[in-house]
Amino acid sequence: MYKFERNVVLMTYRAEHPGKLNPMEKTLKRFDKILAGKYLSQLKKQAPKKGIPLNRFTRSMLVFFANRSTAKKAKNRVKHACKYYNSVRPQRECAYLIRLIDES
Repeated sequence: MYKFERNVVLMTYRAEHPGKLNPMEKTLKRFDKILAGKYLSQLKKQAPKKGIPLNRFTRSMLVFFANRSTAKKAKNRVKHACKYYNSVRPQRECAYLIRLIDES
């Protein structure tokens, strides 16, 4: 069982290992455990403080964003991931509300 969404784990793996597009399933599961060990405790601490619900999807996206951060420490990577997530999420919600207003 994956801690994060399998396709996001695959996407994160491919971003980190661009020459290996089709990793074996056991490699992905191992990578999922590595990501969980690296980021999960920080996600549980920081995301709720930033108003981000920690369901499986948001955890997965935050891990992808954190893994792409250039910060050195996991704590700062997760901080950047939460900031990025919150900066793009309201735009999507606003776009949805604008469509609802335009349709009425």
